[in-house]
Amino acid sequence: YLLVCKNQRDFEWQFQHFKNDLSLSSEQLLQIKGQLLQELYMNNCMILGEGTIFLCLISIGIYKIHSSFKKEILLNRQQRNFLLSITHELKSPLASIKLSLETLYSRDLKAAQIHQLSGNALKDVERLKELVENILMAAKLENQSMQFVYQPLEFSQCVRDVLKQVEQNFGYERYFKKEIDDGVMTYGDPMALQSIVINLIENAVKYSVKNNTIRISLSSNHKEIIFIVADTGIGISDAEKPKVFEKFYR
Repeated sequence: YLLVCKNQRDFEWQFQHFKNDLSLSSEQLLQIKGQLLQELYMNNCMILGEGTIFLCLISIGIYKIHSSFKKEILLNRQQRNFLLSITHELKSPLASIKLSLETLYSRDLKAAQIHQLSGNALKDVERLKELVENILMAAKLENQSMQFVYQPLEFSQCVRDVLKQVEQNFGYERYFKKEIDDGVMTYGDPMALQSIVINLIENAVKYSVKNNTIRISLSSNHKEIIFIVADTGIGISDAEKPKVFEKFYR
């Protein structure tokens, strides 16, 4: 606005200067006035164009900041929910270990009972170890410091080992139908692949009804390995499917 006002004053001053020049005829004065008005128009158009671009850039910046702020709030909320979930997951095996140890400490038990309680405590310790390893893995992936060790791996045995572990924890609640081909080989990081298999199978357990069948299938052809985990749970709605790979989304 100030630039437009300045241009208007400059135009009036220049025109007045030429108007005071008595050597100029009326036709010359009109021609000069037309040139000055054209310059004024061009300058005002340039100012208006630059102002519009500047306003658009400011608007885009405000929109980007607003979007980023919303994302940060959402991420903070997701992190809080994630921490609450992790705390709950960690407290469960700790409480079980504490109960087993307190029972061993406070009562005179038979050898078979001691063996059972010790076995339960060791299972919970193993579960706690896996949770901590998953948290550490998530932190390393977040910081991009995860070093994958690629090596030949029998994927069939990896799936069987995970299934054995899951069946120990949930076998009394679920029926697992296994269709696992022998000798399925791949090339990858054993810990990362095991984490994928654990996540898929445990999600099938967590989000399906008790006593239902969970089908685990592993096969291969010359081109690819096909690993399927199928359950009868509630599934994921189409609207939420694009979000399953977002950080902390549950």
